[in-house]
Amino acid sequence: MSELEAIASTLTHDIIAINETWLDLNGKHLPEEVSIKGYVLHNVDKPSHSNRGGGSLIYVKEKLQPQIKTKRATEKSEILHLNIQPHPGQTIKIVLVYRNPTCTAIEDDEFYDCLDIILSTPHETLIMRNFNLHHINWTTRQYQAPGSKLIDLMNTNSLQQHVNKPTRGNNILDLVMTTTDLSIIDISFPLNTIVVFLLQIFSSQILDHISDHIPDHIPDQILDHIPDHIPDHISDHIPDHIPDHIPDHILDHVLYHYL
Repeated sequence: MSELEAIASTLTHDIIAINETWLDLNGKHLPEEVSIKGYVLHNVDKPSHSNRGGGSLIYVKEKLQPQIKTKRATEKSEILHLNIQPHPGQTIKIVLVYRNPTCTAIEDDEFYDCLDIILSTPHETLIMRNFNLHHINWTTRQYQAPGSKLIDLMNTNSLQQHVNKPTRGNNILDLVMTTTDLSIIDISFPLNTIVVFLLQIFSSQILDHISDHIPDHIPDQILDHIPDHIPDHISDHIPDHIPDHIPDHILDHVLYHYL
């Protein structure tokens, strides 16, 4: 616990998510034992503590006003869903998951159905952590069952997967997925099973300011050639140029935070 507190105080992450806590906060453990100053703690414990393992928790900086929305735990999977508010009027869904590799087809159906319900509301969404799926080649997007169910969920909800290096042995088991309106930058892997990344969020005030300065007189023949999806090698440079066109008092509201 002291090691975790040191990470929180030194690196100032806004969100810290952990699987396999082995905690029982409804029984032998007290919330005070695992609390970190300045953070709100939400957890979901394994229903039965007859076997070791299980349990997920998430620490969120108090300034983000986290609100718990979904807590689901079975013997083989966990989903912890909360909303944060980085800016007034802006809501982002943060979803921490754990899926045991021995899940049956029926258990997987229930697991992905719950995620599908969470994704059905129109907020920006981040889904992260341990899916335990070595059945997907994230370079070629080729997959075998049971990886097909995650791919179906991603295709249906326009999710992007950002982890491209092994997180457990030679496998990518810990995933970071977002809806297309969120950007992940500066992703790193300081230790095996640990993924650190920067979630880039623009307030609606900035986006409104940008849209207000798009001229109304762009000819149709130019608009017809603007792609629906801007390639990464172009979009990566957009933030570098935005500050030249947005007043400082608006830029002050841009939130960059680590997870």
